[in-house]
Amino acid sequence: MQHSLFSSDGIAEQKLPHSTKAIGLPSNATEVANGVRNLFYDLGYSSITEMRLASGRRADVVGLDRRGRFSIVEIKTSRADLRSDHKWFEYRDFCDDFYFAVPVDFPLQIVPNDTGLIVADRFAGEIIRSSTRCPMPSARRSRQIMQFARTAGVRLWKRERHFAGF
Repeated sequence: MQHSLFSSDGIAEQKLPHSTKAIGLPSNATEVANGVRNLFYDLGYSSITEMRLASGRRADVVGLDRRGRFSIVEIKTSRADLRSDHKWFEYRDFCDDFYFAVPVDFPLQIVPNDTGLIVADRFAGEIIRSSTRCPMPSARRSRQIMQFARTAGVRLWKRERHFAGF
């Protein structure tokens, strides 16, 4: 299986690495997010959770690759959670690749076929279905890279202050 994150721009496509870690049953969205972030790290992405987009929506996980391309992951932990969410279409304007991430015991057949799909637990994730790449407009990309950097910087600063005892 080839992963769309490594295709285009004349760069040779690479095989998607498969996780060698055991995937168990996550108990909540935070654990799925951890598995997604570990997967993104393995793929060379920087990622943050709960990033506010210019639309005002907050994406569950946002990944930024070394070429400045964004992937957004919407986490769903139940059938009802997926069926009641009508805002996920709005995220496509703010990424190059869009994925749903679900726990191992999730009924995969109900996830929309026109999105990428990641199965994850608290330790690891695996891309089951690649996203269809839809490049972002360059002006929006530039603003979002700044937002990503500022969000990550503020969180790092707060963490360092916390550990320094302030």
